Amino acid sequence: MYINADMRSYIISCAATLSYYEALLEHPPERLHVPVRDAKMAKAYCGRVLDELMREVDEDQAVEVVRYSTRCDLRVVPNERMAAKRELIVVDPRDIETLLRDSISDCALCLKTGKEIKRCDKRKRLLRLGITPKS
Repeated sequence: MYINADMRSYIISCAATLSYYEALLEHPPERLHVPVRDAKMAKAYCGRVLDELMREVDEDQAVEVVRYSTRCDLRVVPNERMAAKRELIVVDPRDIETLLRDSISDCALCLKTGKEIKRCDKRKRLLRLGITPKS
């Protein structure tokens, strides 16, 4: 059976979890007396899932997955690092040039209200750039 990237990632995650439980049970912390049984059970279930996933995988791909998984580590990453992704907005250079030209003009002291605000081209350009002007 051919495995795609998602299945490969799933298999590697399962293998990493299994190796984590093996390492945990090899040298359990002192206060881990009661949960050791649960950790052994989780390791056994993870092993069953991995065996079932690998049962129909071609031998060449199985070797590749094993080789790749031995080069991987299981790490816990805080959510702050994942939230650091920045959102990029595609901006038309002409909009920037026009805004720069108009920034010193009457737009900075705008007194428009109601429908005038909705029709304002400068305001529409600012909104396209992700800038919400004060109304």
